[in-house]
Amino acid sequence: MRAIDRLAGPISADAAPEMPGPAGTAVADKGARTAPLLEVNNLRTHFATRRGVIRAVDGVSFSLRPGETVAIVGESGSGKSVTAASIMQLIPRPPGIYAGGEILFKGRNLLALGSQTMRRIRGNDIAMVFQEPMSALNPVFTIGEQIAEVIRLHQKVPRREALRRAVAVLDSVGIPDARRRLGDFPHQFSGGMRQRVMIAIALSCDPSVLIADEPTTALDVTIQTQILELIRAHQEQRGLAVLLVTHDLGVAATMADRIVVMYAGRVVEAAGAGRLLSAPRMPYTQGLLASVPEPGAAGRLPAIPGSVPDALQPVGGCSFHPRCADAAERCRVLVPPLEEVSGSDTVRCWRWREIRSASPVAAASAPHSQAPLAEQAEPLVEVIDLHKAFSIGSRRLFGRRQAINAVQGVSFRIRRGEVVGLVGESGSGKTTLGRTLLRLVEPTSGAVRFDGVDLTALTSRAMRRARRRMQLIFQDPYESLNPRMTVAEAVGEAMTIHGLASGRARRARIAELIDRVGLSQRHMDRYPHMFSGGQRQRVGI
Repeated sequence: MRAIDRLAGPISADAAPEMPGPAGTAVADKGARTAPLLEVNNLRTHFATRRGVIRAVDGVSFSLRPGETVAIVGESGSGKSVTAASIMQLIPRPPGIYAGGEILFKGRNLLALGSQTMRRIRGNDIAMVFQEPMSALNPVFTIGEQIAEVIRLHQKVPRREALRRAVAVLDSVGIPDARRRLGDFPHQFSGGMRQRVMIAIALSCDPSVLIADEPTTALDVTIQTQILELIRAHQEQRGLAVLLVTHDLGVAATMADRIVVMYAGRVVEAAGAGRLLSAPRMPYTQGLLASVPEPGAAGRLPAIPGSVPDALQPVGGCSFHPRCADAAERCRVLVPPLEEVSGSDTVRCWRWREIRSASPVAAASAPHSQAPLAEQAEPLVEVIDLHKAFSIGSRRLFGRRQAINAVQGVSFRIRRGEVVGLVGESGSGKTTLGRTLLRLVEPTSGAVRFDGVDLTALTSRAMRRARRRMQLIFQDPYESLNPRMTVAEAVGEAMTIHGLASGRARRARIAELIDRVGLSQRHMDRYPHMFSGGQRQRVGI
């Protein structure tokens, strides 16, 4: 079964009825019973830069009803997060400009409100769960103080009552021993627990709308499921309207009643979740679905060729035509309108009727050509009985220190050209093991051999030279990139340290690497905060 079929479920491409939403209520019925709670009409959010105007959101429209979940999907840089931030009015001005459109919440245009009025709505009526909880939470305040602050600001209650409500909301999102953990700081929670805290803050004032921006990006599948079920449970209890921003089509298929597909700042398709997943009309949507990894499939992953166009140099005609195998001359010249297909379904494509069953994805599923790995005698990496224990102090003044065994007796081999997947739940030791291999944390015992050399026996200077051939892509790109360094400076730093290149040769090599990960050379002089989460990960790669 194809990955697209698994997402869509057993629905034929020509089925007329809408697929029931996650809570078992037909999407069409929801729309018939209730008026929109939130309406985004022709929203245009631009950024003024020295090099020109970036049209990050260019005429986006959709609506959200009470109890409904709408998912916005698309590649990194498509404008999903900027759309969500625009609703909350979190775009800094300047350089941000709300160039047009309206955002109606209960009939009021949020873009016409003053900052004080918007502050009363933000966090109280419309709340947001951010993509990176460690960046969103204040590291110098306890969790209890941060939740109580929101409650006191909007609900006007005394501190004692705010803390009591903070305990209740922490308990409702599944934080064990909530009363005791009020005094803990963000770094004392795991990634999944920090995301639960973010949800607790968002729900603390009982909002009408919850915006969840990539709420499960850095979480393992078990924790991801728990977070999604938590959002769904609170939605059913409170009648929340949920706007889910995600690049994960599996998450969208699980949670959404309707899906809005964005590309290059525009909506290119919108439909009920079942309809869109079973019978996508826009070639870009077809490509996204075809790119979903299929367990057990051999060969390379299918991929949409190229990348999202540079916002400073928008392409003429349909913005997707440079990557579309079915583009015609009209696609290259004229911008297609967002056409209403049936009911509330829309699509932005000149040729959607002709290529509905086609796929624009380039033939990228050819098998990997390489020598049989079993024939290779010596492994490149050999890990032998590796242990790593951390010693932590007691909370009591004279208490004994305790040892936490993060990695215990791990052994494996990796041959040249081989990919080894290391999987497990949060806290199982995966990240610690990876850091220990590069001696970013020192092993307690065991050996790590790389190309025949025991890394655990090397001096610090020799280990630094060895790391030139061993690299780590970190889980959180925003935390791993220096906010004060441009992309060119961050990418080129390793070249300088290892004496690989300098001057023009260094600049040319940086440009080559930026191109290889699907970014533009114009990105080289930008800072990390100017990128989306996925683009920052490309910089890390």
